Amino acid sequence: LILVVDARKTARSLAAITLGFVKFDKKIKISGIIINHIASERHLKYITEAFQSKIKVPIIGKILNNKDIKFQERHLGLIPTQELSFNNIKNLIENAKKISQDIEIEKVVEIGHNKNKTEEINKKGFVYHLENSKQDLHKKKIKISIALDKSFNFYYKDNLEILQKRAKIEFFSPIDNNIIAQDSNGIIIGGGFPEIIADSLEKNSSMKKNILKMAQDDIPIYAECGGLMYLTRSISGYKHKSRKYKMVGLFDAETIMTGKLTLGYTEARLNNNKTIFGTIKRLRGHEFHYSKIINSHRDLKLIYTLKRGKGIVDGYDGFYSNNCIASYMHTHFINSSISNNFMDSCDKYSKK
Repeated sequence: LILVVDARKTARSLAAITLGFVKFDKKIKISGIIINHIASERHLKYITEAFQSKIKVPIIGKILNNKDIKFQERHLGLIPTQELSFNNIKNLIENAKKISQDIEIEKVVEIGHNKNKTEEINKKGFVYHLENSKQDLHKKKIKISIALDKSFNFYYKDNLEILQKRAKIEFFSPIDNNIIAQDSNGIIIGGGFPEIIADSLEKNSSMKKNILKMAQDDIPIYAECGGLMYLTRSISGYKHKSRKYKMVGLFDAETIMTGKLTLGYTEARLNNNKTIFGTIKRLRGHEFHYSKIINSHRDLKLIYTLKRGKGIVDGYDGFYSNNCIASYMHTHFINSSISNNFMDSCDKYSKK
Protein backbone atom coordinates (compact mmCIF):
# COMPACT_ATOMS: atom_id res chain seq x y z
CA LEU A 1 0.00 0.00 0.00
CA ILE A 2 0.92 3.65 -0.43
CA LEU A 3 -0.09 5.95 2.43
CA VAL A 4 -0.97 9.58 1.67
CA VAL A 5 -0.72 11.86 4.73
CA ASP A 6 -1.98 15.43 5.17
CA ALA A 7 0.69 17.80 6.49
CA ARG A 8 -1.63 20.72 7.22
CA LYS A 9 -1.22 22.15 10.75
CA THR A 10 1.41 19.53 11.63
CA ALA A 11 5.20 19.17 11.61
CA ARG A 12 7.05 16.55 13.69
CA SER A 13 3.71 15.20 14.96
CA LEU A 14 2.96 13.96 11.44
CA ALA A 15 5.72 11.39 11.90
CA ALA A 16 3.99 10.09 15.04
CA ILE A 17 0.66 9.76 13.22
CA THR A 18 2.30 8.02 10.26
CA LEU A 19 4.23 5.66 12.53
CA GLY A 20 0.91 4.61 14.02
CA PHE A 21 -0.40 3.64 10.59
CA VAL A 22 2.81 1.77 9.75
CA LYS A 23 2.81 -0.32 12.94
CA PHE A 24 -0.89 -0.62 13.72
CA ASP A 25 -1.62 -3.75 11.65
CA LYS A 26 1.25 -6.08 10.73
CA LYS A 27 -0.86 -7.69 8.00
CA ILE A 28 -0.91 -4.40 6.11
CA LYS A 29 2.41 -3.49 4.52
CA ILE A 30 2.88 0.19 3.74
CA SER A 31 5.59 0.42 1.09
CA GLY A 32 5.62 4.14 0.36
CA ILE A 33 4.47 7.47 1.78
CA ILE A 34 3.24 10.59 -0.04
CA ILE A 35 3.14 13.82 1.98
CA ASN A 36 0.43 16.23 0.84
CA HIS A 37 -0.26 19.91 1.63
CA ILE A 38 3.30 20.94 2.49
CA ALA A 39 3.37 24.66 3.34
CA SER A 40 7.01 25.44 2.49
CA GLU A 41 10.51 24.01 2.10
CA ARG A 42 11.13 24.78 5.78
CA HIS A 43 7.96 22.90 6.72
CA LEU A 44 9.14 19.95 4.63
CA LYS A 45 12.54 20.00 6.36
CA TYR A 46 10.93 19.59 9.82
CA ILE A 47 8.78 16.73 8.58
CA THR A 48 11.49 14.79 6.74
CA GLU A 49 13.90 15.06 9.68
CA ALA A 50 11.28 13.52 11.97
CA PHE A 51 10.49 10.79 9.43
CA GLN A 52 14.13 9.86 8.87
CA SER A 53 14.74 9.19 12.55
CA LYS A 54 11.57 7.18 13.21
CA ILE A 55 10.12 5.71 10.02
CA LYS A 56 11.83 3.25 7.69
CA VAL A 57 9.22 3.47 4.92
CA PRO A 58 10.46 5.65 2.02
CA ILE A 59 8.85 8.97 1.18
CA ILE A 60 7.99 8.76 -2.53
CA GLY A 61 6.07 12.01 -2.89
CA LYS A 62 6.28 15.55 -1.50
CA ILE A 63 3.44 17.79 -2.69
CA LEU A 64 3.59 21.50 -1.89
CA ASN A 65 0.40 23.50 -1.40
CA ASN A 66 -1.02 24.75 -4.68
CA LYS A 67 -4.37 26.55 -4.65
CA ASP A 68 -4.78 25.83 -8.36
CA ILE A 69 -4.79 22.08 -7.76
CA LYS A 70 -8.23 21.36 -6.40
CA PHE A 71 -10.99 18.86 -7.08
CA GLN A 72 -14.51 20.28 -7.02
CA GLU A 73 -16.79 18.89 -4.32
CA ARG A 74 -20.39 19.03 -3.16
CA HIS A 75 -22.65 17.28 -0.63
CA LEU A 76 -21.81 13.67 -1.63
CA GLY A 77 -18.13 14.21 -2.42
CA LEU A 78 -16.29 14.87 -5.66
CA ILE A 79 -18.06 16.13 -8.77
CA PRO A 80 -18.52 13.08 -11.08
CA THR A 81 -16.55 13.05 -14.33
CA GLN A 82 -19.84 12.98 -16.28
CA GLU A 83 -20.42 16.57 -15.19
CA LEU A 84 -16.97 17.92 -16.01
CA SER A 85 -16.63 20.30 -18.93
CA PHE A 86 -13.82 20.14 -21.48
CA ASN A 87 -11.96 22.86 -19.57
CA ASN A 88 -12.39 20.95 -16.30
CA ILE A 89 -10.87 17.84 -17.87
CA LYS A 90 -8.07 19.89 -19.43
CA ASN A 91 -7.27 21.38 -16.01
CA LEU A 92 -7.36 17.91 -14.49
CA ILE A 93 -4.72 16.72 -16.96
CA GLU A 94 -2.56 19.78 -16.29
CA ASN A 95 -2.84 19.22 -12.54
CA ALA A 96 -1.84 15.58 -12.98
CA LYS A 97 1.29 16.72 -14.82
CA LYS A 98 2.16 19.13 -12.00
CA ILE A 99 1.67 16.52 -9.28
CA SER A 100 3.69 13.93 -11.21
CA GLN A 101 6.73 16.21 -10.86
CA ASP A 102 6.51 15.87 -7.06
CA ILE A 103 6.00 12.10 -6.97
CA GLU A 104 8.35 9.26 -7.89
CA ILE A 105 5.98 7.73 -10.45
CA GLU A 106 8.33 4.83 -11.20
CA LYS A 107 8.32 3.92 -7.51
CA VAL A 108 4.52 4.05 -7.39
CA VAL A 109 4.34 1.65 -10.35
CA GLU A 110 6.95 -0.62 -8.80
CA ILE A 111 5.01 -0.85 -5.53
CA GLY A 112 1.81 -1.55 -7.46
CA HIS A 113 3.39 -4.49 -9.27
CA ASN A 114 5.25 -5.92 -6.29
CA LYS A 115 2.94 -8.89 -5.65
CA ASN A 116 5.60 -10.98 -3.93
CA LYS A 117 5.50 -8.79 -0.85
CA THR A 118 1.74 -8.42 -0.77
CA GLU A 119 -0.40 -10.95 1.04
CA GLU A 120 -2.79 -12.68 -1.35
CA ILE A 121 -6.45 -11.80 -0.87
CA ASN A 122 -8.48 -14.70 0.49
CA LYS A 123 -11.22 -15.21 -2.09
CA LYS A 124 -12.88 -18.06 -0.26
CA GLY A 125 -15.79 -15.85 0.81
CA PHE A 126 -16.39 -14.45 -2.65
CA VAL A 127 -19.34 -15.97 -4.47
CA TYR A 128 -18.24 -14.44 -7.75
CA HIS A 129 -14.65 -14.57 -9.05
CA LEU A 130 -14.09 -12.15 -11.92
CA GLU A 131 -11.10 -13.93 -13.41
CA ASN A 132 -12.45 -17.48 -13.22
CA SER A 133 -16.19 -17.37 -13.66
CA LYS A 134 -18.34 -20.15 -15.01
CA GLN A 135 -20.54 -17.46 -16.50
CA ASP A 136 -17.87 -16.97 -19.18
CA LEU A 137 -19.33 -20.08 -20.81
CA HIS A 138 -22.74 -18.48 -21.26
CA LYS A 139 -23.59 -16.84 -24.51
CA LYS A 140 -24.82 -13.31 -23.99
CA LYS A 141 -28.52 -13.88 -24.54
CA ILE A 142 -29.81 -11.11 -22.31
CA LYS A 143 -29.59 -7.34 -22.54
CA ILE A 144 -29.50 -5.11 -19.47
CA SER A 145 -30.08 -1.38 -19.83
CA ILE A 146 -28.21 0.74 -17.27
CA ALA A 147 -28.89 4.42 -16.54
CA LEU A 148 -25.73 6.47 -17.04
CA ASP A 149 -25.57 10.25 -17.34
CA LYS A 150 -25.26 13.31 -15.08
CA SER A 151 -28.13 12.10 -12.92
CA PHE A 152 -27.07 8.48 -12.32
CA ASN A 153 -23.44 7.37 -12.38
CA PHE A 154 -22.55 5.70 -9.07
CA TYR A 155 -21.46 2.22 -10.15
CA TYR A 156 -18.70 -0.11 -9.03
CA LYS A 157 -16.64 -0.97 -12.10
CA ASP A 158 -16.50 -4.56 -10.83
CA ASN A 159 -20.30 -4.76 -10.89
CA LEU A 160 -20.44 -3.71 -14.53
CA GLU A 161 -17.71 -6.20 -15.46
CA ILE A 162 -19.54 -8.99 -13.64
CA LEU A 163 -22.74 -8.23 -15.54
CA GLN A 164 -20.82 -8.14 -18.83
CA LYS A 165 -19.65 -11.72 -18.26
CA ARG A 166 -23.13 -12.89 -19.09
CA ALA A 167 -25.17 -9.99 -20.44
CA LYS A 168 -24.95 -7.35 -23.11
CA ILE A 169 -24.88 -3.95 -21.42
CA GLU A 170 -26.50 -0.93 -23.02
CA PHE A 171 -26.40 2.48 -21.32
CA PHE A 172 -29.24 4.98 -21.51
CA SER A 173 -29.84 8.52 -20.30
CA PRO A 174 -32.97 9.30 -18.25
CA ILE A 175 -32.35 12.94 -19.21
CA ASP A 176 -31.69 12.77 -22.95
CA ASN A 177 -33.23 9.52 -24.26
CA ASN A 178 -36.95 9.16 -24.87
CA ILE A 179 -37.20 5.42 -24.24
CA ILE A 180 -35.16 2.41 -23.15
CA ALA A 181 -34.27 -0.19 -25.78
CA GLN A 182 -37.40 -2.29 -26.16
CA ASP A 183 -35.44 -5.54 -26.42
CA SER A 184 -34.05 -4.99 -22.91
CA ASN A 185 -34.49 -7.84 -20.44
CA GLY A 186 -33.56 -5.90 -17.32
CA ILE A 187 -32.95 -2.36 -16.04
CA ILE A 188 -30.50 -1.01 -13.46
CA ILE A 189 -30.70 2.55 -12.11
CA GLY A 190 -27.78 3.28 -9.82
CA GLY A 191 -27.01 6.09 -7.42
CA GLY A 192 -26.32 9.65 -8.41
CA PHE A 193 -27.62 13.19 -8.07
CA PRO A 194 -31.23 13.21 -9.32
CA GLU A 195 -32.00 16.07 -6.93
CA ILE A 196 -29.56 18.40 -8.69
CA ILE A 197 -31.12 18.07 -12.12
CA ALA A 198 -34.61 17.04 -11.03
CA ASP A 199 -36.08 19.60 -13.43
CA SER A 200 -34.47 17.82 -16.42
CA LEU A 201 -35.67 14.43 -15.19
CA GLU A 202 -39.17 15.80 -14.69
CA LYS A 203 -39.30 17.26 -18.21
CA ASN A 204 -38.48 13.91 -19.83
CA SER A 205 -41.99 12.53 -19.41
CA SER A 206 -41.59 10.00 -22.23
CA MET A 207 -38.73 8.25 -20.41
CA LYS A 208 -40.66 8.21 -17.13
CA LYS A 209 -43.74 6.74 -18.82
CA ASN A 210 -41.59 4.17 -20.60
CA ILE A 211 -39.93 2.98 -17.38
CA LEU A 212 -43.29 2.82 -15.61
CA LYS A 213 -44.83 0.78 -18.43
CA MET A 214 -41.87 -1.62 -18.54
CA ALA A 215 -42.08 -2.03 -14.77
CA GLN A 216 -45.79 -2.80 -15.02
CA ASP A 217 -44.88 -5.41 -17.65
CA ASP A 218 -42.70 -7.04 -14.96
CA ILE A 219 -39.26 -6.40 -16.43
CA PRO A 220 -36.64 -6.95 -13.67
CA ILE A 221 -35.47 -3.58 -12.30
CA TYR A 222 -32.83 -2.95 -9.65
CA ALA A 223 -32.43 0.60 -8.30
CA GLU A 224 -30.04 1.97 -5.70
CA CYS A 225 -30.33 5.24 -3.74
CA GLY A 226 -30.67 7.88 -6.50
CA GLY A 227 -32.47 5.24 -8.56
CA LEU A 228 -34.86 4.67 -5.65
CA MET A 229 -35.53 8.43 -5.48
CA TYR A 230 -36.25 8.54 -9.22
CA LEU A 231 -38.83 5.76 -8.94
CA THR A 232 -40.87 7.57 -6.26
CA ARG A 233 -43.59 10.12 -7.08
CA SER A 234 -41.46 13.21 -6.57
CA ILE A 235 -38.20 14.79 -5.36
CA SER A 236 -38.17 18.06 -3.43
CA GLY A 237 -36.15 20.17 -1.02
CA TYR A 238 -32.90 20.77 -2.88
CA LYS A 239 -33.11 23.86 -5.12
CA HIS A 240 -36.56 25.11 -4.18
CA LYS A 241 -37.72 23.82 -0.81
CA SER A 242 -41.42 23.63 -1.63
CA ARG A 243 -41.15 22.66 -5.32
CA LYS A 244 -41.94 19.01 -6.03
CA TYR A 245 -40.42 17.58 -9.20
CA LYS A 246 -42.48 14.73 -10.58
CA MET A 247 -40.61 11.46 -11.06
CA VAL A 248 -41.59 7.99 -12.35
CA GLY A 249 -44.14 7.20 -9.65
CA LEU A 250 -43.65 3.44 -9.59
CA PHE A 251 -43.59 3.60 -5.79
CA ASP A 252 -46.32 5.55 -4.04
CA ALA A 253 -43.97 7.66 -1.91
CA GLU A 254 -42.10 10.97 -2.04
CA THR A 255 -38.44 11.92 -1.64
CA ILE A 256 -37.34 15.01 0.26
CA MET A 257 -33.80 16.35 0.69
CA THR A 258 -33.07 16.85 4.39
CA GLY A 259 -29.55 18.29 4.62
CA LYS A 260 -28.83 15.53 7.15
CA LEU A 261 -26.26 12.90 6.20
CA THR A 262 -26.99 9.18 6.43
CA LEU A 263 -23.72 7.28 6.08
CA GLY A 264 -22.54 3.82 7.05
CA TYR A 265 -22.29 0.12 6.30
CA THR A 266 -25.46 -1.90 5.95
CA GLU A 267 -26.44 -5.52 6.40
CA ALA A 268 -29.87 -6.82 5.48
CA ARG A 269 -31.90 -9.99 5.68
CA LEU A 270 -34.30 -10.54 2.78
CA ASN A 271 -37.83 -11.41 3.86
CA ASN A 272 -38.98 -12.68 0.46
CA ASN A 273 -37.26 -15.42 -1.57
CA LYS A 274 -39.49 -15.00 -4.61
CA THR A 275 -38.05 -11.72 -5.90
CA ILE A 276 -35.60 -10.95 -8.72
CA PHE A 277 -32.83 -11.76 -6.21
CA GLY A 278 -34.01 -15.33 -5.75
CA THR A 279 -33.11 -17.14 -2.56
CA ILE A 280 -30.48 -14.70 -1.27
CA LYS A 281 -30.83 -14.49 2.50
CA ARG A 282 -28.37 -11.71 3.30
CA LEU A 283 -26.99 -8.59 1.63
CA ARG A 284 -24.20 -6.27 2.68
CA GLY A 285 -23.43 -2.80 1.40
CA HIS A 286 -23.44 0.83 2.42
CA GLU A 287 -25.77 3.83 2.46
CA PHE A 288 -24.73 7.41 1.73
CA HIS A 289 -27.38 10.09 1.16
CA TYR A 290 -29.02 13.31 2.31
CA SER A 291 -32.57 12.39 1.40
CA LYS A 292 -35.54 10.79 3.12
CA ILE A 293 -38.55 8.86 1.86
CA ILE A 294 -41.83 10.32 3.14
CA ASN A 295 -45.58 9.91 2.64
CA SER A 296 -45.20 6.30 1.54
CA HIS A 297 -48.39 4.32 1.01
CA ARG A 298 -49.07 1.83 3.78
CA ASP A 299 -49.35 -1.03 1.28
CA LEU A 300 -45.79 -0.61 -0.03
CA LYS A 301 -43.69 -3.70 0.63
CA LEU A 302 -40.26 -3.43 2.30
CA ILE A 303 -38.31 -6.66 1.85
CA TYR A 304 -35.03 -5.86 3.67
CA THR A 305 -34.82 -6.12 7.45
CA LEU A 306 -31.63 -4.35 8.44
CA LYS A 307 -29.30 -5.76 11.04
CA ARG A 308 -27.14 -2.70 10.44
CA GLY A 309 -28.06 0.65 8.87
CA LYS A 310 -31.11 2.95 8.70
CA GLY A 311 -32.69 2.08 5.35
CA ILE A 312 -35.89 3.71 4.12
CA VAL A 313 -37.67 3.69 7.48
CA ASP A 314 -37.03 2.30 10.96
CA GLY A 315 -34.46 -0.32 9.95
CA TYR A 316 -36.34 -1.52 6.88
CA ASP A 317 -35.25 -1.02 3.27
CA GLY A 318 -35.97 -2.28 -0.22
CA PHE A 319 -39.27 -1.25 -1.80
CA TYR A 320 -40.60 -4.15 -3.86
CA SER A 321 -43.25 -3.96 -6.57
CA ASN A 322 -43.84 -6.07 -9.68
CA ASN A 323 -40.29 -7.23 -10.47
CA CYS A 324 -38.54 -4.14 -9.11
CA ILE A 325 -36.37 -3.76 -6.01
CA ALA A 326 -35.32 -0.24 -5.01
CA SER A 327 -33.36 0.57 -1.86
CA TYR A 328 -30.93 3.02 -0.30
CA MET A 329 -28.31 0.26 -0.08
CA HIS A 330 -25.38 0.20 -2.51
CA THR A 331 -24.15 -3.38 -2.98
CA HIS A 332 -21.00 -4.94 -4.42
CA PHE A 333 -21.84 -7.98 -6.52
CA ILE A 334 -18.65 -9.89 -5.80
CA ASN A 335 -19.71 -11.07 -2.33
CA SER A 336 -23.20 -12.31 -3.08
CA SER A 337 -25.26 -14.13 -5.69
CA ILE A 338 -27.26 -10.99 -6.41
CA SER A 339 -25.88 -10.52 -9.93
CA ASN A 340 -26.45 -14.10 -11.08
CA ASN A 341 -29.92 -14.22 -9.58
CA PHE A 342 -30.82 -10.87 -11.15
CA MET A 343 -29.57 -12.08 -14.54
CA ASP A 344 -31.51 -15.33 -14.10
CA SER A 345 -34.62 -13.19 -13.65
CA CYS A 346 -33.71 -11.22 -16.78
CA ASP A 347 -33.25 -14.47 -18.69
CA LYS A 348 -36.63 -15.72 -17.49
CA TYR A 349 -38.24 -12.44 -18.55
CA SER A 350 -36.66 -12.72 -22.03
CA LYS A 351 -38.51 -16.00 -22.57
CA LYS A 352 -41.96 -14.62 -21.77
